Amino acid sequence: MSLLYNSALIGIYFMAFAMLHSTLAGSWAKEYARRRWSLFGRRYRILYNLAAVATAIPLVMVLLFLEDRILYLARPPWLYLALAIQAGAMLSMAYSLKQMGASQFLGLAEEAAGEGLVVRGLFCRVRNPLFLFATILIWATPVMTWNLLTMNLLITAYFYLGSVLEERRLSVQLGGDYQDYRRSVPRFIPRPGRCYRQDAHFPSSRGPSRR
Repeated sequence: MSLLYNSALIGIYFMAFAMLHSTLAGSWAKEYARRRWSLFGRRYRILYNLAAVATAIPLVMVLLFLEDRILYLARPPWLYLALAIQAGAMLSMAYSLKQMGASQFLGLAEEAAGEGLVVRGLFCRVRNPLFLFATILIWATPVMTWNLLTMNLLITAYFYLGSVLEERRLSVQLGGDYQDYRRSVPRFIPRPGRCYRQDAHFPSSRGPSRR
C-alpha cells in the first residue's frame, strides 16, 4: 500500500474516533446514559475513559504495522533536547491535570458539588494548558515518520477544534465570568508576564468534562 493510502486510512479512522469521542463527551449523551442506564458522575466518566482507550488501540496498531517511512531521526545532542522537552511537557500535563482535578477527570472520584476552578497557575496564563503541552509532547518526538506526521497533524487539529467546542459550551454554561476570562487569557500561547489575577471561581464541570 502507498503512503498516501495509509494516510487516508489513518484519517478515516481518526475522524471516526474523534466523532465518537466528542459525541460521548456531549451533554445529551451523558443525559441519555443517565436516563437509560442510570450512568452518571464517576461511573460514566470511567466508561468514557475506557471507551477512549479501547478505540485508540487500533490507531496505535496502525502506526506500528502499516508501511511507513522515516522522515527524520534526531541524534545527540538534538535527541537529548527532544527528550527533555517531552519530559517537561509530560510534567506540565500532570500539573494541569492536578489543577483540573485528576481524580474527577479519571472517574476515580465524584465531582464535589459546588466545587470551583480557581484561575491560577497554568490556567491563569493559557485557557487550555493540557492541550498545549500534549501538542508539544507529540511534536517534540525524536523520530518522525510519514504515518506519525499524519497522526500528529490530525491530533493537533482535533485539539484546536475540541477547545473551540468546549469553550462554546463553557461560555453558555458559565456566562459573563468565563467570557471575561476567555477575553483576558489566550487559548494556547501565553503572553510573557501576563497572568489572570482575578480570584474567579467557576463551576467544577470544566475540569472533569475536558476531553
